[in-house]
Amino acid sequence: MDSIDLAAREDDGEKRYLLCGDCEQMLGSAEKYLADICKGGLRRFTKNGIAVARPGTLVGVRKKPITVALLGILFKAQFCDTPPWSNLKFPNEDWIEALREYLVGARPSVEQEAAITAIRYHSTFRPEVNPKAIIIPALSGNGEFYLFEIIIGGWTWLCFFPQSPTMVAREESITSPHNLGPEYADYVLRDGSEWVVLVSDIMANRFLNPSGWEEFSDTDGVVGDAEECSCRMGEARFDQCCKPVWHKHR
Repeated sequence: MDSIDLAAREDDGEKRYLLCGDCEQMLGSAEKYLADICKGGLRRFTKNGIAVARPGTLVGVRKKPITVALLGILFKAQFCDTPPWSNLKFPNEDWIEALREYLVGARPSVEQEAAITAIRYHSTFRPEVNPKAIIIPALSGNGEFYLFEIIIGGWTWLCFFPQSPTMVAREESITSPHNLGPEYADYVLRDGSEWVVLVSDIMANRFLNPSGWEEFSDTDGVVGDAEECSCRMGEARFDQCCKPVWHKHR
C-alpha cells in the first residue's frame, strides 16, 4: 500500500451488533453473496445462479442482496468513529432510520429507489498493486441524490439513492442526474436482465489517480491474448473474455 501512498490500518476491535439476530444473519448472507461475486469464478457464479452471457456480461445477479450488503455497510458506518468509515456520516438522522427500517424489512421501497452499477478491476499498469487489497469508501451528494461508492474485493460498487428518504424516486430518475444516460442502461443492475460490468485498470480509479483514464489509454501488449483474464468472470483467455470490453471502453 505504501507504493501508492495509501495508509494501511488494522482493525480488529470489539464487534457491535446493531440489528436483531435474524437481521444480522440476513445481512451476513448478503455480504457473502457480494463477496462471492467479487471473488468470481464459474463455480461461485453457478452456486449463486449466475451465468456469463458473454464477456463482461452477467445474468442472474440478484439486486436485493447487493443492495442489502452495500446499504448495510453504509448503515454500520454511521456508528463508526474511525476513518475512513467515520467520513460516511449523513448530515442528519433521517437516512439512518430509513436504512435501519430497510434492513429490518420495514421499508422495501428503498430497494426500488436505489440504482447500482459496478466496475471490475484489472491491475496491469502497476502489477504490484492488488485491487483486492484496497478498501476505499466514499459518500457524496449533489443536493438531490446520494452516491455511495466503495472499492472492495477488486471492484468498485456504486449505489445511487435519493438524498431525501421521503422522496419517491425510481432508478430511471436517479441515473440521469449522475450522467448515466441511456447508453449506460445495461450497466444498471436489474433483476431478470443481463448486467454489463465495466472493466478498468485499478490505477484509473479516481481515488488512486486523479488524472483519470487518459493516462492509461493504451492497453495493447500489456495483457497477452493467451493469458488468463484476471476478471474471473468466465476463467477464459484474455482475448476470449474481457479484451473486447476493455478496448470498447478504453
